[in-house]
Amino acid sequence: MRTSIIAALAAIGLLSVVGAPLHAQDATLTGAAAYGDFSKDAPGVWRKITVADLPNPGASPGAAFSKIVERPSDSQPHVLPGFTITAMATGLMRPRIMRFASNGDMFVGEVGLPKPAGSGPRHAS
Repeated sequence: MRTSIIAALAAIGLLSVVGAPLHAQDATLTGAAAYGDFSKDAPGVWRKITVADLPNPGASPGAAFSKIVERPSDSQPHVLPGFTITAMATGLMRPRIMRFASNGDMFVGEVGLPKPAGSGPRHAS
């Protein structure tokens, strides 16, 4: 019993020493700064939005007025040193779910009904 308590305390101490440099880089965006786009996202950046930060109901247009915008060609998510990012799939219209098979194959499900090429965006009717 005593040995397991000592081992647990040693593990906690080791984690706090190893994790301290990573935690020191954390930044928490609050208030208006918490609302933003991908350009401020990076490992260690947190966003804290409280009820007081939310707009009043009806103060902004609803999600029914949303639109899809193209990703800027020069944009790339920020990752930790030593890691890279590569697009696995492009041209998806409305991806909503991703699952992996036991052999590692990835399946992506899209919502909406497919339409013939050239007939506009694919939407459920």
